Amino acid sequence: MYPVSLDRPSTNRRKKTLLVFGDDWPTPNGTCIRDYIHVTDLVESHIAAINYLMSYSNQGLTVNLGTGGHAVFEIIHAFPDFTGRRIVYQVVSQGWQMLPPRLLIAPQHLKS
Repeated sequence: MYPVSLDRPSTNRRKKTLLVFGDDWPTPNGTCIRDYIHVTDLVESHIAAINYLMSYSNQGLTVNLGTGGHAVFEIIHAFPDFTGRRIVYQVVSQGWQMLPPRLLIAPQHLKS
C-alpha cells in the first residue's frame, strides 16, 4: 500500500486518489484490517529461510510473514508522519460486503 500511495494511489489514476472500499466495516475505525508486508522484507525472509534450511534442516519449513494487521485508515493517517505527504482518499462502496473485515496471518512461528 505504501509505494502505491506514493506513486499512483489507486485505480483512479486521473485524480490520484486512493480508493477506500468502505468505512462501515465492523472494526474499530470502520475500515478493513489487512496484513501488509513490504516486498523487501518478503525477499529477505525467503533468503533467511533458505539459509536456515541449508544449514540446519533437511525438512520443509512453513512460516507465515506479516505484521499482525492494520486498518486502512491507520495507514492513511500515519502516512504523513513517515513521508511528509498526505494521502488523498475517497471512500467508496462497490459490493465488497462478501470480504472479511479482518484478513490476517499468524506470524507466531516466525517469532519463536
